[in-house]
Amino acid sequence: MIYLYFDIDAFKDTDYDNLLNLASQERAEYLSRYRFMKDKKIGLLAYLLLRLGLKEEFGYNKKPVFYYGVNNKPYLKNPEHVLFNLSHCALGVGCGISTNEIGIDIQDIVPYNEDEASIVLSEREKHLLASCDNKDLTFTILWALKESYLKYSGQGITEDLTAYDFSAFDLKPFWLFGKRFSISLYKNCVVSVCSEREEKIRIVSKSELYTL
Repeated sequence: MIYLYFDIDAFKDTDYDNLLNLASQERAEYLSRYRFMKDKKIGLLAYLLLRLGLKEEFGYNKKPVFYYGVNNKPYLKNPEHVLFNLSHCALGVGCGISTNEIGIDIQDIVPYNEDEASIVLSEREKHLLASCDNKDLTFTILWALKESYLKYSGQGITEDLTAYDFSAFDLKPFWLFGKRFSISLYKNCVVSVCSEREEKIRIVSKSELYTL
């Protein structure tokens, strides 16, 4: 399941203070290192989406503790059979939870930039951009697809993004590299999910976070 939260402006400093006790000591200490309150709030929101998913899908209502594997990819020891992935942008926060590997990326729709495109896009993708009407949206989709795949595989975004060609992407779910990809558009954001099966999407409200 994919959990998304978009009402970041409605999540006030007081909400952060009220809900921080739902985070593990490890996560609270991690959030305290952020300089800006907005970053603290986004980090807490991502953690709360994970808690909500663990509670709803697996009946797990304790404070999950993060451990870190290859390329600093976080994982859980308890419940050990659950895999997750977090993502955020200026407008939204996302958490993917599954019993299989999963990668999620959420991106604000960004202006197409040729310099950035040269380090992100394959040659086929560049040709696609040259002929499309909405370059900003298409560029953002391609970038999100690549990041969701790399987050799925745990390779990290240090990999050469041009090596992964998504020029044949579809707005409907499609398979590539043996994985299932889906693209969704919400509130001027692109959400890309890389998974082994269909993962439903659920939009979460602030009031639901107070039920944890």
